[in-house]
Amino acid sequence: MPSLRNRPEVRFARITLLLAVVACGGDENVKGTGTIEVVTQTTGTDVDADGYEVTLDGSQMMSIGVDDTALFSEQATGQHAVSLSGTSENCCVLPENPRDLSVSVDETTSTTFTIECRPAAEGRIATESNRDGDFEIFIMNADGSAIINITDNPATDVEPAWSPDGTKIAFRSDRDGDDEIYVMDDDGSNLMQLTNNDSFDGDPAWSPSGTRLVFDSDRDGNDEIYVMDADGSNQMRVTNDPGIDYAPDWWPDGDRIVFTGEGDSAFDIFVIDVDGNNRLNLTDGPASDDLAAWSPDGARIVFVSDRNGNDDVYVMNADGSGVTRVTTHEAKDLFPSWSPDGTQIVFRSDREGNPEVYRVDTDGTCPVNLSNTPDTDCHPSWTDR
Repeated sequence: MPSLRNRPEVRFARITLLLAVVACGGDENVKGTGTIEVVTQTTGTDVDADGYEVTLDGSQMMSIGVDDTALFSEQATGQHAVSLSGTSENCCVLPENPRDLSVSVDETTSTTFTIECRPAAEGRIATESNRDGDFEIFIMNADGSAIINITDNPATDVEPAWSPDGTKIAFRSDRDGDDEIYVMDDDGSNLMQLTNNDSFDGDPAWSPSGTRLVFDSDRDGNDEIYVMDADGSNQMRVTNDPGIDYAPDWWPDGDRIVFTGEGDSAFDIFVIDVDGNNRLNLTDGPASDDLAAWSPDGARIVFVSDRNGNDDVYVMNADGSGVTRVTTHEAKDLFPSWSPDGTQIVFRSDREGNPEVYRVDTDGTCPVNLSNTPDTDCHPSWTDR
């Protein structure tokens, strides 16, 4: 009689069981777990002593110090998203945040967040916002705090520009029925209308001495650049071009004006003497370049361009050379202007779904949302006073 263990059906069952065991063991190896190690390294001044918070896959959270390590053990193999939050306004996380990590079986995947802190931003930023129902002029601290409405009028008040001494703000308003330029003290008092005609007057900017203003107007049939005294007197036309000229800014030495004009194939950045002589195209090319502003030292110009397929912020030397891209987000970034020390740029971006005021270093690092509302905030202007 043959042995029971040698019967075909028994041998088949033993083989099937063996394969199942091997398969289960292999499956455990494939679907095992690993560890994620998160390291923080903080440099600079005014460091946030309270530390930060690490979030894994949007749900697992852990506190971490400014120079610390956090471990997430028994994490499934595959891709995971890690982010760091809770940094102070004056600190930024480098390089990318959040970031993706890949976990392997029984291994530790490590990532390091470098946090750079600098002295807290100083001064005040004027901006336009419709957070109260219509567009008004608001002032906030340079870190986005303590925002207040200084116009509070049913009219549309936009395009604020600080005087050099930080005591006055020029802006555009339609409170008399059409768009005119006004000036007021920084608390909204002593309002004075500077232009008074049936045409559009807007985009005011101050001369370095604070005694004159440059602006654009279509009073002669198309948008041109004009200058006037700070009390509205002596209004004179600077450009006389069949195309549109707009968005002027005054060079810190007082002799030249930068503005947007029509080039051969698109809008370009031009400079011109205050008396209307020596018009020069700085960005002559097929892309649309506009909304330029001088740096405080007059050495650089910030502007907006769509040369890479999207409206982004760029910086170039005052002669048009050395163009560098500052923002690379897929959203539209518009209306840039400089910090008083020339190390940062404020601008409008809709990268979070609605137009907000952001601040960024001139190399494109450390973007910060300063306005943080579901409303529209635009046209920032920064003073150190």
